Amino acid sequence: MPGEVRIGRKPRACAIALFLALSLSACGTLFGDSDESDLPESTLSADDAPGIAYEVDLDVDGDTDLAGLIEASSELLRLQDNPPQTLARLERRVERDRETFQKVLRSEGYYAGTVEYEIDREAEPVEVDFNIDTGRAYRLAAYDIVYTAPGDEPCPECDLGALNLELGQRARAEPIVNAESLLVRRLQELGYPLAEVEDRKTVVDHDEASMMVTLTVDQGPLAGYGPIEVAGAEDVSENYIRRLVPLEPGARFDQGTVDEARRRLADTGLFESAQIQTADSVNADGNVPLTVRVLERPHRSIGGSASYSSTEGARGEVFWEHRNLLHENETFRITGTAAEIEQGLTMNFRKPHFGTLDQDLVVDLAGLRRTTDAFDELSGLGSVVLERSLFEHWRVSGGVSTQYSVIKEDGEETTTLLFGLPLTATRDDTDSILDPTRGSRLAFTLTPYYGTLDRELTFVSATAGGSAYYSLDDESRYVLAGRARVGTLYGEDSEDIPANMRFYAGGGGSVRGYEFQKVGPLDDDDDPVGGISLLEVGAEMRIKITETIGIVPFIDGGMVYDSEFPDDFDLLWAAGIGARYYTGFGPFRLDVAFPINGRDSDDFFQFYVSLGQAF
Repeated sequence: MPGEVRIGRKPRACAIALFLALSLSACGTLFGDSDESDLPESTLSADDAPGIAYEVDLDVDGDTDLAGLIEASSELLRLQDNPPQTLARLERRVERDRETFQKVLRSEGYYAGTVEYEIDREAEPVEVDFNIDTGRAYRLAAYDIVYTAPGDEPCPECDLGALNLELGQRARAEPIVNAESLLVRRLQELGYPLAEVEDRKTVVDHDEASMMVTLTVDQGPLAGYGPIEVAGAEDVSENYIRRLVPLEPGARFDQGTVDEARRRLADTGLFESAQIQTADSVNADGNVPLTVRVLERPHRSIGGSASYSSTEGARGEVFWEHRNLLHENETFRITGTAAEIEQGLTMNFRKPHFGTLDQDLVVDLAGLRRTTDAFDELSGLGSVVLERSLFEHWRVSGGVSTQYSVIKEDGEETTTLLFGLPLTATRDDTDSILDPTRGSRLAFTLTPYYGTLDRELTFVSATAGGSAYYSLDDESRYVLAGRARVGTLYGEDSEDIPANMRFYAGGGGSVRGYEFQKVGPLDDDDDPVGGISLLEVGAEMRIKITETIGIVPFIDGGMVYDSEFPDDFDLLWAAGIGARYYTGFGPFRLDVAFPINGRDSDDFFQFYVSLGQAF
């Protein structure tokens, strides 16, 4: 065929140059005479000579996306701050860029494109002008797959659409090369673990401005899972690792299932690395042996946190955690809290994959003492729940709880024993725990309670809330964040609900700008009395000024009601400004908030210092 270029199995360098032209930094190797000019220019001292300053003008005709690729691949632009010391070296840079630009053109399907340049050596600085004409775009005319191994068609659904290709599309290198990976991946998911592309033959017809591709693929034998070997396990139980890799011997191989098992191993947090390696051949039973190779990380840690607000005062927490207590990823954590209004000790035990995969057993015990303007409390709490994944991003839980409390309110002391059936459902698809920039969170709780001792109680606590995060730009320098929460206590009057179970609002984790718990009804001494329904809203604009410094204007609103459901939207509002210092583990925040429609008893402002965003 006239004007054709054939790339077969043997001339691999040509194929790589044709299809992987975006690996262009490797094309910047410098060539020169057998003197110091053979050295890469970046290794030459800028003090040896002033250098030949130059400017570059890239005139790219046609494709605007191509202009960005051309600019990104240019050695002249990349090394412009390190000018060559002679005109000869500058000319070598120019020539290398010309060759590179030709490769970029071909990689984007412009095989008839031309690259011309002119150098104005008399100008100061020297001017280098490129004129890049894409010419007509070449189109994909054929894409054929030939299987070398005998047998039935291994992947009848692997048509062009499944490989993200379409006849007539521009013959760009990236989607054509990616199609090979998609094909091999699909074969591996269908039971051919040893599938590989043996050869790619590409024919470019310049007369027709077209490309024809033929893949030769060895799908290998149809195989099942063979014996599984575990390597690298030390403190983690090998039996536990095998539970997380539930690949039944003899079942048809599926790379998707293998990858899911590998992700499950990684999600434990027990390993620096976790891999599932496939053998190079099948065994006598027609199965492919697998090796689970892990590298453990330390399983114990200690840590802490601190915060301060103008109404709640200082608060500190320290914890000790063991993430492999019984050698099967059991987490045991002890946390001590010390604050001006609260002191406590909590213990949490989590047994992952309890009974079945993706189901956790969670046991919590806590002792708590609180002294607030609303009430004084001394409590012991305990709960046992089962928590499991449900659908993508969702987790649900259910269990039993008990709480014994001695509460002093308005000089009167009451004792309650509450039994509850806590039910929760949460959804989280955000991109960060401490500093989300995209996604949303939802949380729903429903807990029926029965109380005894001083008096019998029966009521239900229900809450629903969420937050959402939207990046206004690709770099997430501007993030709009919002939140809302509503709650109700149904079944008893407000004064009959124990004071520590009522709703309160106000403070750093609620409505900033108001004192802790003081958004809502107040008594004659301006102390909060709480309520049996709640409504909170808030919005922030998170603006990054630099990579480490940001500002956050915000507005919060909320109200606590004496009725079982919010009966109006007459909220208490506050607005403020925050500063953020972004660290490697989360933002350090300082917020100052001012009441907008505050009462006479409310302070002029409040401030809050802590780690992590407000929500």
